[in-house]
Amino acid sequence: MGTVKINLNLKKTYFIILFLISLFGKSTVWTATACPATWGASPYPFWSGATQLTNANLVAGDVLLIPVGCSVSISGVVTMTTDLKIQIDGALVFPTTGDKLNLTANSTVVASSTGSLVGVSNSNQIKIGSGGAEWSGPGTLTGPFIITNGFLPVEFIAFTGDLEQKIVNLYWKVQTETNNDYYEIEKSFDGINFSKLDIVKSLAPGGNSLSSLEYRYIDKDLKHPIYYYRLKQVDLNGEFKRSSAISVKIYAAEFSIFPNPNTGVFSIDVPSVDLHEELTVKVYNGIGQVVHQSTEYVKNSNITGSRVDVTPSQPLAKGVYLSTISFKGQTYQLKLVVQ
Repeated sequence: MGTVKINLNLKKTYFIILFLISLFGKSTVWTATACPATWGASPYPFWSGATQLTNANLVAGDVLLIPVGCSVSISGVVTMTTDLKIQIDGALVFPTTGDKLNLTANSTVVASSTGSLVGVSNSNQIKIGSGGAEWSGPGTLTGPFIITNGFLPVEFIAFTGDLEQKIVNLYWKVQTETNNDYYEIEKSFDGINFSKLDIVKSLAPGGNSLSSLEYRYIDKDLKHPIYYYRLKQVDLNGEFKRSSAISVKIYAAEFSIFPNPNTGVFSIDVPSVDLHEELTVKVYNGIGQVVHQSTEYVKNSNITGSRVDVTPSQPLAKGVYLSTISFKGQTYQLKLVVQ
């Protein structure tokens, strides 16, 4: 694993990523269409087919999309001069020493659960704005994650959160602190509008520490299906920086398969079903054949929502399936992807 300024290798059971679509307003999505592809010096012809994409014909907020199953390799040093969102559903690869991607300060790199960053050398870097690299190799960083120009005057090791019974535990760990006054915890239920939750004072005497420090905060006010959290780190002189956001799933708002894609073993969130309720689960392959059928019972019904766990008796081959969940005369259909 390489280094990331804010460690976003989160507990995947409860974490999804904040897609900062709201930052950009109207935008053009440029899709990598000739995969695998090499992204080198301008022009970049593989984005959206024959379009000769250059810095000149990009506008702030445009999205460069690497779709599922596509691999785009950085060749040399690629420098963009427009605020962009890089959406990684496939793989962004830095195959040789010295490959770098330089982005402007308001750019964002976002990966879904199928996305990944791959670097072969510690000189492989993504830099957003001035200062040091936001990400560097070697190693693979798998999604979901988001990388922004989020450097803080605190050397973070991690910022994570998890759901335990009826509370959210927020944790952050720092390697060092310099002139740090306090952390303001900000919270949002939509990932766009954040409000102040609370303040946590620095544990370091005088706000300075050369030793690692660990913080924990408990949030008990949980009324929505998902919450987003970020840290506003405030210096003794009043200057501040914000971390990237993390998200914690409280309960499912509707029927959904989790994780999805998966390895053939999965759970189904069934928020409107009571504890011990009986459900029939069927899985159909691409030609309509039933490849799995089972009777399941809701195993928990609390703030995390109702859920059933499904383990087919025969392994499911990789592919796309249709799953149906039936109870009390109603049937729900969900897409199931096995990788």
